[in-house]
Amino acid sequence: MKKTLVLVVFLLAGMMLLSGCAEEAQSADDHYDQDHSHLEEITAFEIIDRRAEAVTAYVHGDHWHGSLPVVPEGENISLGAYIEEDDEEVLIDGDHHVLGVVLAAGAEDGIVSIDSHGDHVHIKGEQEGETMVVFQFIHDGEVEYETPPIKVIVGHTHNHGHAHDHDHGEEPYEWSGLFAFAVGTYTMVFEESGDPSIELVFMSDAGDRDHSDHIAYHILEEEIKTVNPGDSFEAEVNHAYMLILNPDQTEFTFTVAEAGDYLIYMEHFPREFNLRFFDGSGEEIVPTDIVEY
Repeated sequence: MKKTLVLVVFLLAGMMLLSGCAEEAQSADDHYDQDHSHLEEITAFEIIDRRAEAVTAYVHGDHWHGSLPVVPEGENISLGAYIEEDDEEVLIDGDHHVLGVVLAAGAEDGIVSIDSHGDHVHIKGEQEGETMVVFQFIHDGEVEYETPPIKVIVGHTHNHGHAHDHDHGEEPYEWSGLFAFAVGTYTMVFEESGDPSIELVFMSDAGDRDHSDHIAYHILEEEIKTVNPGDSFEAEVNHAYMLILNPDQTEFTFTVAEAGDYLIYMEHFPREFNLRFFDGSGEEIVPTDIVEY
């Protein structure tokens, strides 16, 4: 009888010990989850172009809307951030709360250099090209959140029309970029728009940007063809178009009859609309040799 009683006591003690270990393990798991759940509490992350004093890109889930300003080669752009944690604004004071930026994993090195100033960052264009960076929310020296990667393009600085034979004053376009188009059909997707329309010019690239700027200016003084949302059009060389935009997403399809390098001049910056170009197979077409005016 005594042996049986001892055995029962031993078994009960063992069960209590196992139960206590399980509770400790669960408590440790809960503590781990609490420590790491902070990464999911950032409810807004917007990048601000400090020169323009405007939001240039913002995180939406696992991707970005908008884009960073083109970085002139040899110069820098200054960027700040607006961040919310659980829908409450976080003050980026440069002390306890710091904005950081680093090259994304596997991104091309040598295109940009980065300088953090606590409440803002500078990205300097070291050589023409493009790379990817991630922004960080740093709290008391610890990285608490990293954004998805976002593209940085280093392009040319531009002398605003000094090579022209006369002064136009303010240019009727803010952006131009070089596209390599094959014969085929392409789609332009405007994700959103605060403007009712945008004017643009298609031109063949002659290799002289100042001369192309001059020609584009005069093309926009001539007849401009209106294209309604969802319509298709043929992208004719040295022609201007006014695209009518919806407040939300608007798509246009255009055809290219002759392969070659084309310059597209736009009335507004593409990043204002999160504008993207796609070929007939759905592959994104990325412009090069970008100039902002």
